[in-house]
Amino acid sequence: MTSAERVTFCLSQRGASPLSPRVRARDNANMSRPSRPPPPPHRPRKHAVADPQRLERVLAGLVAHEDDVTFIARCIAREGPPHHQDASYALLALTRAVADRLGARVEPGDGPRPRMWVSPHHAAPDDDDQAFALALPRRAIARIEPDPRRAEALIESLLDGPTHHVLANVAQVALLDAILARLEEGGGR
Repeated sequence: MTSAERVTFCLSQRGASPLSPRVRARDNANMSRPSRPPPPPHRPRKHAVADPQRLERVLAGLVAHEDDVTFIARCIAREGPPHHQDASYALLALTRAVADRLGARVEPGDGPRPRMWVSPHHAAPDDDDQAFALALPRRAIARIEPDPRRAEALIESLLDGPTHHVLANVAQVALLDAILARLEEGGGR
């Protein structure tokens, strides 16, 4: 029995045929329902706010090598929709301003690093070069979630998604960790 025959059989068991007025009326009613309007289009920007060079200054200290900082800044500031680029820049720049104002030590993290998306035929199982040089500090997550399983779930969530989101997430957590460490020291200028 073909799928069309199965549909006809099922409909006939319910007292309707594919061409019956009842089926046609139902289909017409479904077609005439107003659909959801499409989302508004992204408005084009007049100025590029998320400049990779400005973002490099924000990320300074989070990554050991300057070339890696340049690459990560370019990924955050030039990947994804423009409103994501600008929002990431604004949040990271504001967080860095607070860290600098408090005199927080911004240094590379020691936790997991976001994986690079590499095509399967180029991927190597545990190749460290296939991860970004920006590390998520586990200590930051341990501050808010003492249960190791739940902490791992939070870390996994922070490291999941489009590259520009993941890198911005990790940088934001690293900056917030530096701020919290400084506040725990009783610091602030």
